[in-house]
This record gives sequence, C-alpha cells and structure tokens, in this order.
Amino acid sequence: DLGEIRRGELTGSFEDAVFSAAAGQVVGPVRTEFGWHVARVEAVTPAAGIPYPQARAALRAELLAAARQRAFDHWLAGRTAELARLAPDWLHPGDPRGGDPIHRH
Repeated sequence: DLGEIRRGELTGSFEDAVFSAAAGQVVGPVRTEFGWHVARVEAVTPAAGIPYPQARAALRAELLAAARQRAFDHWLAGRTAELARLAPDWLHPGDPRGGDPIHRH
C-alpha cells in the first residue's frame, strides 16, 4: 500500500501510468528499474494549486511589493545613518537599551 502519492514520488513510466488512470482503475503491469508493478488507483484528489498563467500577475505584484519594501528599507537605513550622528558611547535617553529613563522635553 503506497498510501497517498504525489507527482515526483514514483518513477518514469509507472508514475505516468498511475497519474493518467481514473479512480478505481488498475494500472499495469508496468516494468521499471525496480521490477514489475501493478497498482489500483483508489481515489484521485484534484490539484490544489493555481496554474502559473493564472497566478503570474499576483506573483509579480507580490514580488514587486517585496522589492519596493527592501529598496525603501535600504534607503531609510542610509538616510538614518547620514542624519543621525551620535557621539561614541552615547545613547539617546529614550533608547530602550539604556534601561528605564525618565525623559521629558
């Protein structure tokens, strides 16, 4: 009993035969490098994925948004480094690394 299998878990001609069969159909005998095989397809689960042509626009938008966020983060880090110059070994009173200061303006 192979249990539930997915594409890529079997080998060549046997995989092709199993995945082209309908539920309840017997496949084989099929010879592979591991010997002869016969299988009965108990059930077929429909693919849960979205075909690439349908997903392409959404993937492109998601990758573009991530690239924009990385570019902004890089720009912001550079601007912060340019504009905020602290004296060595000095922490701003509101910096959380400095404990629990009382900071008033």
